[in-house]
Amino acid sequence: MKLSRILAVAFCAAIAPAAARAQTTASDLPPLMEDNGTSMRADPSIRIIEHRFAVSADSVWAILPDVLREMGIEPQVDPSRERVMGNVRITAPRVAGERTGRYMACGNENSGPASAGQFRIRLNLVTQVRAEEQGSRTFTRLIGTANSVNGSGNQVVGCTSTGALERKLGEAIAARLAAPAPAAAPAN
Repeated sequence: MKLSRILAVAFCAAIAPAAARAQTTASDLPPLMEDNGTSMRADPSIRIIEHRFAVSADSVWAILPDVLREMGIEPQVDPSRERVMGNVRITAPRVAGERTGRYMACGNENSGPASAGQFRIRLNLVTQVRAEEQGSRTFTRLIGTANSVNGSGNQVVGCTSTGALERKLGEAIAARLAAPAPAAAPAN
């Protein structure tokens, strides 16, 4: 019951658009994984940030776990969906070198990074890698919930992504793809 309430609040609160170069809605994506092992279709108004790459989907998929780990996100694969990875329960206070609140606007009052510091934030980040005719594309969705640190720990508020973490993930993937491959060790 509590998880259902948290998810409902998160999905309802996550309808504000996130800033990014390219955006689409979740309506054409498959159901997204949730931490209770079930899947559900995301609200079509939730923004999905997309990034395009000039390499195969297999190439992006191969480096995605390492990129997520470098950002401080332990990758989880959704075995019921093709090329879907993320983490649905990120509770660390810092991700990708920034305080978690930098990536979310939480609650109705004083939205933005400053107010996010008043909450313990739980992030849910999911990325799907898709093949394209020429290259590939990633679709990343970030939502969150938060509990107040001001003593009312049972109050859960929804958080909306600022788009910053999704952009960082796309940039990190692009940087990893552009990096030269490590040289092979000489045979003795």
